[in-house]
Amino acid sequence: MNFYLRLERLWVYGGFLAALMLLALTPLLSAGWDVAVLAVWLILPAYMIHQYEEHDDNRFARFLNEHMGKGREILTPRALFVINMGGVWALNVLVMWLVVTRDPGWGLIGVYAAFFNAVLHVGQAIRMRQYNPGLVTALLVLLPLSLWAGWVIHETVLVRATQELAAIGVAVGLHVAIFVFAYFRMKQQRARR
Repeated sequence: MNFYLRLERLWVYGGFLAALMLLALTPLLSAGWDVAVLAVWLILPAYMIHQYEEHDDNRFARFLNEHMGKGREILTPRALFVINMGGVWALNVLVMWLVVTRDPGWGLIGVYAAFFNAVLHVGQAIRMRQYNPGLVTALLVLLPLSLWAGWVIHETVLVRATQELAAIGVAVGLHVAIFVFAYFRMKQQRARR
């Protein structure tokens, strides 16, 4: 297996370990940070821990392929890699840069993306009346952290309407894009039969 295939298939394990390291370094790195900046910083390692529950042993893809794809491969390892590297890791790195170099209100982008993801996990569990990969950390980590971080930002920063709208747009847009991609992959898979 070449380097890129290993990255596509094993990223979640490096992410989990990186999350633990980021959390261990947080007290050193965050000395002197505003609480809003700290709240935004914590979103990425929390999300990485959530991703471990969700994607360890390819659980999320198997769940989605079984329930949405009726046994067909809807989300490939490459698609999951791109979605998670771009839509979570890169997005949260960009958000952190915006928070530190521009304004902490931009942190709502990462906060709302995490919140929306958690709500989708909970909604899916209620609708299907069963566990879905990522539900436990969505309930115990992402939901409370994103609610707290959103509250902190709104209490300590003058949030502009453009920041609020951008945050909602990115959070909803990312998840809609994933659903649309999966839907068209499902249609493509059905057409091949």
